[in-house]
Amino acid sequence: MFCSKHVFVITGLLLFIHECSFASASDAVDDEEGGTGPFSGDEEGGSPYGGDEEEDDLDDMHGVGGGGGGGGGGAGHVALGAISLSNYTFDKWISLASYKFFVKFDVAYPYGDLQDEWEKLAPMAQNVSQFFIAEVVVELEDGVEVNDDKLAKRYNLLKQENLPAMLFFNGLEDWTTYTGPNVTEAITSWLRRKGVKMPSAGTIPDLDDEVFSSIKGGLTDARVEAMQILVDAKFADEKKAAWYPKIMRKMREKGTAYADAEGGRLEKLLTGSMAEEKRSDLTDKLSILGVFQEAIGKGKDEL
Repeated sequence: MFCSKHVFVITGLLLFIHECSFASASDAVDDEEGGTGPFSGDEEGGSPYGGDEEEDDLDDMHGVGGGGGGGGGGAGHVALGAISLSNYTFDKWISLASYKFFVKFDVAYPYGDLQDEWEKLAPMAQNVSQFFIAEVVVELEDGVEVNDDKLAKRYNLLKQENLPAMLFFNGLEDWTTYTGPNVTEAITSWLRRKGVKMPSAGTIPDLDDEVFSSIKGGLTDARVEAMQILVDAKFADEKKAAWYPKIMRKMREKGTAYADAEGGRLEKLLTGSMAEEKRSDLTDKLSILGVFQEAIGKGKDEL
């Protein structure tokens, strides 16, 4: 027979089992709704490690925090399309045979004209064979040097008022420093003259196609005239379009070397002061010269 003591014990056990079942159900609901379960990360749900998964994914895509495509060890912001290098990885990457690297040495969170143009430049190199855009952090925001003294001393970085962007051709000792204007079109023009097959920016695709056809088939007076007719008929409202036939005429007079020579001249001009309208006009011309440089380079490759 059960006594009152037995009834009390059984009742207590039943209440305990009920409470456990209710707690388990509540946890399951919390997990489904992104509540405060063991892997929810925060009150609204997210990463198991406390962050927001979507924001973390976006950071990874943009190379924030030294990702950017694979140098490892870099702190701060890395432009989309660039790789982050450090003391531990710099020599390995730069020593790769037959590869060129355009490397910007800078602080962890850079800003200014060069950084603005760098953000445009880095993605353009995505499909350029045997070439990488890279970044090296020289110091953190608090002034502590990330790379000890190794790279800083090797390339005399800490004595320079403005940290440089340097093109490495074939190893650690074969390099040159970019000293032109902080304009994407000027940088890409300079890289093309150094043998890097960078694409052009800010041009007119239909007219670019005509340039490639003209260079491949031979730059004749008839082709120059055909370009002028096309510009007048379809692109009269685009100021930059007028540069296409003008450059073609100059190349007819001076040969294909005109594209590189004029590109170099414009790069120097753009480092000086001038009216913004004039600067915009010359930048357009430099962009379109880049198309001719590309077409000439492609023609040489096909010979």
